[in-house]
Amino acid sequence: MINQLKEELTLDVQLELVVNIYDGYTPALVIYPEFSKFAAEINAILDIDMYVYSYNDLDE
Repeated sequence: MINQLKEELTLDVQLELVVNIYDGYTPALVIYPEFSKFAAEINAILDIDMYVYSYNDLDE
């Protein structure tokens, strides 16, 4: 259905993931095969933004 709408309406698909990191924790990002297959099938752009906040940023 997504590919049909893309063709009919001349659309692009973009999937966005935003990761916020607090308190010095080490981030982990796992992309499962089912998700990557889905993203490839709809020819989607995957945009991953990571925002890392240091301990000092929390005090402001």
